[in-house]
Amino acid sequence: MSPSEAAAHSALITARLFEELDFGRFAGVFVYISMKGEPDTAGIIGILIQSGVSVFVPGFAGEKMVPLPYLPGDRLVRGRFGVMEPCGKKRVRADISLIDAVIAPGVVFDEACSRIGRGGGWYDRILKGYKGFRAGLAFDFQVLKGEKIVKDPGDEALDAVVSESKTYFSRRGLP
Repeated sequence: MSPSEAAAHSALITARLFEELDFGRFAGVFVYISMKGEPDTAGIIGILIQSGVSVFVPGFAGEKMVPLPYLPGDRLVRGRFGVMEPCGKKRVRADISLIDAVIAPGVVFDEACSRIGRGGGWYDRILKGYKGFRAGLAFDFQVLKGEKIVKDPGDEALDAVVSESKTYFSRRGLP
């Protein structure tokens, strides 16, 4: 997919996320800062901030991924695994249980909202026991049609997966 195609498809995913799932209603959202090959989250982050939603992005503390507050203008640095994260010594980790929704990346998803990430289990650990709403973003080609992902122990499913042409819901669905 060319960069211009990815941008156009990402814009459709962003529109669907806010139209169908009304992400602006949440007080706090934990969302990844997209990497190459993932739906672009810059527009999502901008809309959330404009809507008064507190935005949290991944950071790493030792062997743990943690939610860090993100504010417009924060300087981002390439951290562990190439993940962009806010820098600064005054960063205070947020308690994930106090965040209303998580937007997780993935390499592949199925129609039941299972996901395969990049293999580190970082989001599975964050989502374990998490009671808030869990969504994934995917390009259409990343969603398996008519097939199920074989889950490993510890794999955490999502409540919804949003692609440019469809939103898939798990049994848990909308909050």
